[in-house]
Amino acid sequence: MMTVEKGQVLAVKTPALITGAGSGAGAGMSSGMVSGGALVQAISHRLPDDLKTRHWYCDIHHAMFLILLERGSTAAAQGNMELARYFVDTITVYWLVHCMVEEEGMALELSLGLISAETARSHAESHVGIAKWWNANVFTPLVEGRISGGDLSAILKKFLGFVIKHITEVDQNSYGTGAGLGEEAMIHEMAHLGLSGLPLSPQMGGCAALARDLAPFMSQHISAASLPPSAQGPLKTLQLAAWPEPLWTGGKGAFRDVFVAKNGVGTGRSGVIRSGTASRPGVERAA
Repeated sequence: MMTVEKGQVLAVKTPALITGAGSGAGAGMSSGMVSGGALVQAISHRLPDDLKTRHWYCDIHHAMFLILLERGSTAAAQGNMELARYFVDTITVYWLVHCMVEEEGMALELSLGLISAETARSHAESHVGIAKWWNANVFTPLVEGRISGGDLSAILKKFLGFVIKHITEVDQNSYGTGAGLGEEAMIHEMAHLGLSGLPLSPQMGGCAALARDLAPFMSQHISAASLPPSAQGPLKTLQLAAWPEPLWTGGKGAFRDVFVAKNGVGTGRSGVIRSGTASRPGVERAA
């Protein structure tokens, strides 16, 4: 158990440190925030209005899920299983990255008293449940050659329905338009994520390492050709919110719980979590 106070900042240090520009989200807040705004304009127009949460990073992720699932389904329907495998691998890593980002955001909001533990618990539990369904019905059957192109195409469309349902019923009520978070709280969370060092897409440094921590089985079967060289490097030191409690106590825990357990004090790859100066901005829930 971590002995830190709520509202502090944690540094999770992995053995190797990447400091090169472009290797992760923490290269700089201003550049990250500006590029995030540009990406929203370029990508999130694919999202219907009712799926837009106003959270830059998550709206980008959601739009990319729609794009990747649509293109993966088309490739499978056309019998191009090599291309379909690329999309499935990419979606697998993207889902893990997305869950870690959302759960880190919830940990920050919990430390500031802006969301309830029950909201975070049910949200994190749904992340694990969706990942298990994806593994059992999409990823493993494809890896083992037990699914046809037509069946894969249909099941990717079904999964797209799950993603849309998750956004409308869970995301929107956790941090989106139904969550009651004020604009300052939302901006603070996005800035925190931009500076955290977490990979925010399957192209960013450390995402392959993150995926190995979060889903060892699926990660070992992802084709090396599906991820760019930039994704293969180790994680940098991460600045995570100092929320000392698990988000979900079921199973092995939430994805963030699993990551912290593997990289916390005296565990895993000799990682350390050191407490920083307490930081609590003047943000509160919207009226």
